[in-house]
Amino acid sequence: MKRSTLMQLEIEQARSRLHEIAKKYDGLLHPELIKQSVILDKLINQFNKTDGTQKTKPIDEQSTLGDR
Repeated sequence: MKRSTLMQLEIEQARSRLHEIAKKYDGLLHPELIKQSVILDKLINQFNKTDGTQKTKPIDEQSTLGDR
């Protein structure tokens, strides 16, 4: 199985866990929910870096392109 596919599965599992925690604690401010959200964010960022799916340019590059 490709690394990107494995990462996508990890992301989906983390997302499902996030939804489970949100239902369990009925809110968005519980420490467990925030912790899981950070885990999910890190997985998504890692996927975007390694998979090359990040399609937007950094803001500082976008602003300088119009000046040329």
